[in-house]
This record gives sequence, structure tokens and C-alpha cells, in this order.
Amino acid sequence: MAKDNDQKTEQGEQKKGFKKLFSLKVLVLLLLIMILGIGAFFGYNHFLAEEDQNATNASTKAESRDKKGRPTSMVTLPTILVNLADPLGKRYLKMTAKLEVQGANSKNMVQDKMPQIKDSMIMLLSSKSYRDLSSMEKKIRLKKQIVKRINQILQKSVVIALYFTQFVIQ
Repeated sequence: MAKDNDQKTEQGEQKKGFKKLFSLKVLVLLLLIMILGIGAFFGYNHFLAEEDQNATNASTKAESRDKKGRPTSMVTLPTILVNLADPLGKRYLKMTAKLEVQGANSKNMVQDKMPQIKDSMIMLLSSKSYRDLSSMEKKIRLKKQIVKRINQILQKSVVIALYFTQFVIQ
């Protein structure tokens, strides 16, 4: 009986020792994983993200020039909502666009003339009917008309292109 008690206490001590050793190994393993994760995070942010940012900056600089190498920028036009010139008068157009302009001072020129530009666009768009805007070719023609009108207002050919960001006819 004494032997049984000694064996049980010996086995109990072995189990406790094993549990302590096992929990210590798990703790060290978790700590190592955490240190490696933190190191990988900081390594990525310091080395790789810097390269990604440099690549993005280079592509942005390349995209912000026209075919002749002159700097370009984008100007957002305000949203315009007009009734279309349909016989029943129940259709309307909601349009938002961005202008691509060339030259260093062009963005400021467009902003200074924004009331005239908006007025001209409202007059042009409200004179259109649904049929005048229904096909892709007619929308491209409308873009060219808007660019031409804005360049006339600016008295300079600074607008390269117009990009619709919203074009809803209802």
C-alpha cells in the first residue's frame, strides 16, 4: 500500500513537471511567433511599403503629364441637374464631370471662371433632348461640345478632356 502511494505521488509529480514543461514550451513558442510577427510587420512597413510608395509616386507623376510632357491636373465640376428639352418635359439629366487641364495656372483659371462655365453647361444641357444623348456617339459629341465651350470661356485651350463621373438620365 505504501508502494502504491509512493507510485501515485511520483506519477503526480511527473504529471506536474510535464505540465509545467509543456506550458513553458507553449509560452516560449507563442512569444517567438509574436516577435516574428511584429518583426515582419515592421520590416514590411519599413522596406517594402516604401518601395510601393515610390512606385506609386512615379506612376502618378507619369500620369500627370500630357503627350508633350506638360503637367496636367484634374478639376471637378459641380453636379448639374437640368430638365431636358423633351416634348413632355418629364426627363432630366444629372451630370458630374472632371476636366483634365494642362498648364500650371489652368486649375486656378477654371476655378475663377466656374460661374460662367456652369452657366454655359446648364444652357447647353437643357437644350438637349433624350434622343440627343441616348447613344455613345452622341455622348462623345457632347463631351467635345463642353470642352470647346469651356475653352472659349477661358479664352485659351487649356482643357484637354472631359470625363463623366456621373451621367443619369431619367
